[in-house]
Order: sequence, then structure tokens, then C-alpha cells
Amino acid sequence: MNQNEKEYGGFLPLELNLSSRNPKGYYDKYNLLAFNTVKAAIPLIKDDIKSEIIYVPYYLCPNVISELKKNFSKVHFYNINNDLLPVLDNLEGKNIYIVNYFGIMDKKIKRYVYTNKKITFIIDNAHSFYCKPIIRSNVYNLYSCKKFFGVPDGGYLISSKINNSPYKTSFSSPISNYLIKSLEEGTNSCYNEKKEVDKFLNSNYTGLSVFSKKILEMIDYKKIKRIRHRNFKIYQKAFKKII
Repeated sequence: MNQNEKEYGGFLPLELNLSSRNPKGYYDKYNLLAFNTVKAAIPLIKDDIKSEIIYVPYYLCPNVISELKKNFSKVHFYNINNDLLPVLDNLEGKNIYIVNYFGIMDKKIKRYVYTNKKITFIIDNAHSFYCKPIIRSNVYNLYSCKKFFGVPDGGYLISSKINNSPYKTSFSSPISNYLIKSLEEGTNSCYNEKKEVDKFLNSNYTGLSVFSKKILEMIDYKKIKRIRHRNFKIYQKAFKKII
């Protein structure tokens, strides 16, 4: 069915947009492309950069490293310092993949990127959905919806240059059952199902699914942000004596 068409009769579907707070999503004012997984953006970035060389941290998700190696013929690894920032010399002209570790590096990364204006950066905000993107011709901002919200798929690329995606909108009904099960039986009951979905997404890149898009439109982002901060403070209080 065309998403612009309406059907009548039969039965009542899920009505996910009745209390929508964000009809265009959280980052609607930016040039945003949406995928079923954030790794789907890497081939597009590589084509835009027009380079075979990328510098990446040793401390990085193996799945991301694998995708980078598929697209860049020369992947060079770098160490990070006590501030979790790159340890690299002669930065000018390099393409650097930089990670916002644990979602606590927003200010540090912005200072680092603004200080090094002649470098191309891919900023991995998979663990910091609320970190505002840096809009510059040589900066690509990546976000994971799936790591922050209860959706079966979802990832964003925000940049000033890439305007089109070759991926078509997808349908996630075959991979969404674990989310319904988690509501009824808890997340532990379907963790293995969720991991199987992750494997599927890693090898089947598409656009953001219709189901995930609808969910993301109705999320109360401010409330969830407050909950994340509250949870962080609880952990900080509990573990501050041993850090």
C-alpha cells in the first residue's frame, strides 16, 4: 500500500500518531538522511569524501570497523589519550573517524573539530543522540535511534553535503516482534531475538522503516532526555567512590 493512501474497514490498526509531539522528528531542521542502521551511511560518506584513507580509533565497535574496511582500502588505527581524543600528528588533510564515547564528550569533540578545520571528520554520536550536529562541509554526523529508543531499526546521517540516499523506505514488521514481546514479558525474554535482528540489519541496508518512523514521531524527547540524565546521576553516585 502507498503510504499516502488510506484504507477503511477490516480492523483497527495501531494508532501511533494520535498524540504526536514531533511530527517531523527530533532533527527535522537539519539536512537529515534516515536508514535502518547507521552503518548504512558509511558508503555514502566514502563516496562523498572521495578518498581511500580513513583514520579510526582502536577502541571501536568491530561491526563499524568491518564496514569501514569494506569501503576504505586503507584503514589506519590511532590511539586515544586520557581525554579519549585522537593521538595523531600532522592532522591536516586527514579523514578521521571520531567517537563520542559514552555520550560524555560533546564539548570536547566540538572543541577538537572546530580547532582542526582542515580535517574531514565522521563523528560517531551513536551513544549521544542529543549532541547537536556540527554543520560544516567536511563534517558528517552519525546517530543511532535504535540505541536510544524502542524502535526495531533506525540511524541518521546529518551533513551539509549529502542530500540523497539510494536506500528505499523499508517495512520492519518481520523484525519487530521482539519489541512487542518485551512489553509483555520483559527484555530478558527476547534479548536473543533482538541480537538476531541486529545481525539482519548489518547485512541488509535500507532506508528507515515506516514503523520506526511513526514511533520516532511520537516520542517525548525532552522527557527521555531527563530520564537519561537521572539514570546517569544514579550511576555516578553509586560508582564515584571507585572511579
